[in-house]
Amino acid sequence: MSGNSGGLDFTLLVEVKDAKTIEAEIARLQAKLAAIKSKPAWVRVVLNKLPLVPAETADLLSKLAERKFGKGRFAIEAAGDMVIVQGDAQVIEWAIALANKLNEK
Repeated sequence: MSGNSGGLDFTLLVEVKDAKTIEAEIARLQAKLAAIKSKPAWVRVVLNKLPLVPAETADLLSKLAERKFGKGRFAIEAAGDMVIVQGDAQVIEWAIALANKLNEK
């Protein structure tokens, strides 16, 4: 049991302090996790063997991506005989699916 001096329960005080410390640590970690999740994790994919010239493909993909995702979530550029797409996982999945559709035609 706990030590009792003057009607105070020392064990209870330690448990309350520990609980508040743990709650503060949880809040700190949740804030850190939210900050990490808010940053887009950019991935880079190289698309080649496309039916259009890379510069035309990059321009077309940029316009479509801006309509779908808005500005700031992607970067698309032509480089030699390929198109480089950078963005979060959703952008990359979309770009690969679109490239596959273009190659079907």
